[in-house]
Amino acid sequence: GSPLLWGLLIAYLIGLLWTLVIPIFEKPDEIHHYAYVRYVTDNKRIPIQGTSNPPFVEEESQQPPLYYLVLSTANYALDRLGISDPMIPEWSGLVNPKGPIRTGEEKRFWLSPDGSTVAARGTSRILILRLISLAIALLAVPFLIWTMDGLHAYTFWPKLLLIILFTTLPQMTFIFTSVTNDVALVLFSSVVLFFMLSRDISQRKEAFLLGAAYCLCIYSKQTALTMMPVVIAAPLIRFGNIKRARIASL
Repeated sequence: GSPLLWGLLIAYLIGLLWTLVIPIFEKPDEIHHYAYVRYVTDNKRIPIQGTSNPPFVEEESQQPPLYYLVLSTANYALDRLGISDPMIPEWSGLVNPKGPIRTGEEKRFWLSPDGSTVAARGTSRILILRLISLAIALLAVPFLIWTMDGLHAYTFWPKLLLIILFTTLPQMTFIFTSVTNDVALVLFSSVVLFFMLSRDISQRKEAFLLGAAYCLCIYSKQTALTMMPVVIAAPLIRFGNIKRARIASL
């Protein structure tokens, strides 16, 4: 079999395990990202930072909208299907448990206002949105394989091992299986890497596609701005090298 298929299978199984095992909103910032999605679903616009936003929205309101627009479409479909919602406003009174845990008591980051562990209402919706996020993230795997193919650097087993390493790093697994805009940045960054390392970006069409992929990075997460110097420099360097090679051949 191909390393692409094996890599996708391994990443999917690990991602599915993390998706199902970890209770909703017990991943860092997941409640804020879902609150953003819920806001877009309800208001048909993105939140404005610094205004009177609903609970948990303000913390991520500075984020670019691409990921949230995609998930809000799915969230709207779940509304129409009658899938239960976590009811974000009720979570605003939840607290992080402090002090020792009593015998037989489970550790939970979030407790309901009356002190009991939070009910499972809305779990199905968040798990579905997590699976959509996982699907978005897994689209990065083919681009990593194609990048290695373009470099002609690896045979089957090294490719497979690199994909396994990429998909099993705890930080990557956390990103792949959370409601978070990081999954979109992982996907589009892998596309940018593919064009920079394995395509002839001195050509106008390839340079345009590289720029388009980078724009999608920016519309996914602000931290993509740190990539800008490299993305701009790469086609210029490639074009300069080709031009010098042509002059030398005369």
